[in-house]
Amino acid sequence: MAATAIVAIVNLYGPGLQDVFDTAPIPGMFWGIPFTFALGILMMDEIRKLLVRTYPKSLIAKIAW
Repeated sequence: MAATAIVAIVNLYGPGLQDVFDTAPIPGMFWGIPFTFALGILMMDEIRKLLVRTYPKSLIAKIAW
């Protein structure tokens, strides 16, 4: 997953590659919403894992895969 992000960043911001792929840098104001959603999903998953470890016989632990 990190390799995919690195390839995307190199394609977006790499010198010379912007001309080849006809891309432009993404303005900073457009990074906020995806970053917020990604952080929210990460936090929800970590809380789910904490609940599964804390209450191993609960319903959430039974539906966890």
